[in-house]
Amino acid sequence: MLKLVFATCLFLFSLSISAQENCIQNQVDTNRAVDSLISNASPFFYSRDQDATNRLEKLKNLHQCEHGRGKDRVFQISSNVFNGNVISGIMSDGSSEEGSLEHYFGVNQGFKDILVISHVGDGKFNVLLSMCNQRVHSGGMTLEFVSDDIKFSDYHLDFAVLNTNPVCESGNISSANVRFMNPSFGQDGRSFTQACWQ
Repeated sequence: MLKLVFATCLFLFSLSISAQENCIQNQVDTNRAVDSLISNASPFFYSRDQDATNRLEKLKNLHQCEHGRGKDRVFQISSNVFNGNVISGIMSDGSSEEGSLEHYFGVNQGFKDILVISHVGDGKFNVLLSMCNQRVHSGGMTLEFVSDDIKFSDYHLDFAVLNTNPVCESGNISSANVRFMNPSFGQDGRSFTQACWQ
């Protein structure tokens, strides 16, 4: 009888340990999922401009990436404005904390990348580059040429033509070109056009 009671207690104890381990593992999985959401969340808008955040998410949903979308890359530039709506400049890491005056959205239709430029002050702009992961399958090998693990450098906004249109829900990038150095392939870049009709 004593052996049966001991065996029952041992069985119940092992079930309790198993349940605790499952609970701990579920909590770890939940924490990882939350961390993933936070790390993929854009520091570009935060709660300052919910309409712009919604617009970006809408464009990401419309332009799905075959191999997933990388983390948003955020920059700031200082630029003279030419002809009232054309900017260019070297893209430095980080973004200005100043409030945005206007947001402009553009899309690369081929790669499905998204460019957002926010005017934050006199000659100051924040730039968000959301790129799809890209890989090539060749000779039984998979080569990645755009991913979060590949560190690009020397970002330049060659030009961006910024426009507003009363029929669009936000400003548009009529045309733009961004260049950067890819450590695996050398000079790389993307062209963007307006997203108004998206």
